[in-house]
Amino acid sequence: MKYTIINLSAFKTTLFVLNFLAIYRALQIYFYDFRTAIGPSMIPTIRQAGDLLLIDKFTPHIWGYKINDIVLAKSPMKLNNLLCKRIIGVAGDVVINEDIEYLIPEGHVWIEGDNKSQSFDSRNFGPIPLPLLDGRIIMKLWNWPEVFI
Repeated sequence: MKYTIINLSAFKTTLFVLNFLAIYRALQIYFYDFRTAIGPSMIPTIRQAGDLLLIDKFTPHIWGYKINDIVLAKSPMKLNNLLCKRIIGVAGDVVINEDIEYLIPEGHVWIEGDNKSQSFDSRNFGPIPLPLLDGRIIMKLWNWPEVFI
């Protein structure tokens, strides 16, 4: 009899843990996520390494992105790489890069790093489609908390 109770308890615990992990993963994919900053492209706003960032993935799908939002985006050159950049222009805006005017098409944004000399961004690959944006960075949690929205 004890054997059955122990197995039932272990089964319930396993189901609880699996449900918790599934809910956490769904929240991470569709609502909020945490990432660590890597790279010098957003210095001084975000340090090269060690800053923990809170990413909002839900509300940009409702209200969209706007100029000056700091976003996490998939690189159009290497889709496995993530870029942390600031939105400089949205659809319909004209951005000037090296004396060339770029009209940002519908469904695209122009992103650039704050540290222009160390940034691989839209100046290199042009405007990026909105589906490549993974979310808006709303807060830097580590070392000094700072809210960006």
